Amino acid sequence: CLVDEMVTVNDINFWGSPWVPYINGNWCFEAEEGGDVMTDFLKRKFSTIASTTDVLITHSPMRLGDSDYSLQYDMQKKRPFGSASLRDVLKDRERLPHLMFCGHIHSGSHKCEIFGNGKCPYNTYCYNVSRVDERYTIAYPIRVVEVREKTIHEYPYTPTKE
Repeated sequence: CLVDEMVTVNDINFWGSPWVPYINGNWCFEAEEGGDVMTDFLKRKFSTIASTTDVLITHSPMRLGDSDYSLQYDMQKKRPFGSASLRDVLKDRERLPHLMFCGHIHSGSHKCEIFGNGKCPYNTYCYNVSRVDERYTIAYPIRVVEVREKTIHEYPYTPTKE
């Protein structure tokens, strides 16, 4: 478990952060967001993400595309649950993570979202890797993502027989 810290494995820097925007006050690592960097707790937390991060692992996605919309609390209408603070911190970076994985949004889009900021010469590939739906039933497949020669390849997961 990485709580606002980095670990390096095979020369790849992984940063992990468990924070999510406020939902209902019943969960660990949820906080209000909004305001400037002094009043926005999440913006301060996400500002500590090292600029050398290659793979960003967060509980919450950034507010981006369809991946952060959920049916939580209202099965008839999706609402955004992603973090605008995380997006705002990354949009000002000269160097972005190559990959981002999150899982907080169960019913959000499970397709790859691409985030770019115009300052970095490459984009971040963002994946919602939640496996369960709003009823905590396994609903989404395991994803295998490989980075090879600065190109991302996705494969279907095939369990090996032992």
